[in-house]
Amino acid sequence: MKHLAVTLATLYLATFFAVAQFSINNPTGYYQITDREIDAIILFNGISASTSITYTGNDAVEWRYTIDGSEYNSNQKDISPESETLYHIYINGIRRYSLYTIDYSIHTQAYSGIEITDLPDTHCESITITPIMSDNGLSYSDSLGVSHPLSRHLTLTWNDAVWDGSEWNDTTRSEHINAPIQIPAPLTNTTLKLYGDSYAQLLGMPIDTVYQDYTAIALNSHMQATVVEREYKNEQDRSSQTAIEGSGPLNVEVQSNVNPLDIVYY
Repeated sequence: MKHLAVTLATLYLATFFAVAQFSINNPTGYYQITDREIDAIILFNGISASTSITYTGNDAVEWRYTIDGSEYNSNQKDISPESETLYHIYINGIRRYSLYTIDYSIHTQAYSGIEITDLPDTHCESITITPIMSDNGLSYSDSLGVSHPLSRHLTLTWNDAVWDGSEWNDTTRSEHINAPIQIPAPLTNTTLKLYGDSYAQLLGMPIDTVYQDYTAIALNSHMQATVVEREYKNEQDRSSQTAIEGSGPLNVEVQSNVNPLDIVYY
């Protein structure tokens, strides 16, 4: 396993939610998600004593939340958030917003390897890639307290070969992966690379990359045939590039143009 340093800038936001004014402070960074069944999910790159979420409005505010089965509330403008905690925010006595907080620094390693499965009846067409997960995954609670999975958004890349009409060229393919997926069987030997996840990258956290070698077995041929010209005039007048025809016995040169594998017989 190889560790890669990520240079993506940490994303800081001055406000969240659609209308209310809130500010988030965390020296090591955070990332906000607002497209789920809750007003906001806040992913922190570590939670420390200086981490805070502050209501900047002038109305009376109350924070209500539950930790380890015990209910709490606070009328302070700011709170020091806990990880994996659902907060309901009341403005002037009316519940207006809900947010969920996660300390992402304790969930950085989501996978430990790659499993490749090629079934006998499909291995020349597709293979199945399964990330070997090293924890039970992430989840968050919506405003009703219902739990939902939070996908990791890992990235899988591999090399492949592509025919351009006259020759084979190298290409790189990639897929986002959260669960087992099927990909077209690579047409060249390659090393699959799995890295991420996207949230760790956005938070500027170190990410891990795992590798798995794959030996290609799928064949893909783009056959071409050319009539071998002979010295007789009636043969010389024929174009060997436009038709497979001529006086018998016909001498034809055939090229298989098979994808680049170390194959002796095919």
